[in-house]
Amino acid sequence: MLRRLLTVGALVTVMSTGAWAQERAADDERQPRPRVLTARCLHRMGHATERTSRNMRMVTNRCVVQIKQLIHDGQTDEAAAAAAACTEAVTDLSGRGTERIDEIATKCTDLLSSLEEEVADLIGVIERATERAKTIIASHLARSLERINGALES
Repeated sequence: MLRRLLTVGALVTVMSTGAWAQERAADDERQPRPRVLTARCLHRMGHATERTSRNMRMVTNRCVVQIKQLIHDGQTDEAAAAAAACTEAVTDLSGRGTERIDEIATKCTDLLSSLEEEVADLIGVIERATERAKTIIASHLARSLERINGALES
């Protein structure tokens, strides 16, 4: 009974994979639709923004704990050095995240521009999303720097 179920399951998988591959090949021959392309770009930007923000929070949290521990142990010079290193690390993460957002936006805008359809409104959507993503990253940077400086002053 189990062998029969596994055989039927394998057949269904093989048949659906073949159909999926044929459908995928047909999709590859067509140009992407502008709205679908825009949605993919916005998804990539959102993912890059979330990842950058999450990494900045993680680094900031670790730094704050380290700085507070150093201050608690009476090592104020080391705490100041750690705060400087943390500030540099978080600023670097912010810069790299912003660069990634710009790369995605440029690639998406270029792809949309290469299509033979009117896409000015969609390019505008991408530009607004780019600015929004950069604003989010900048606000996370400001909060991170506040927390690092606050830990140093405590």
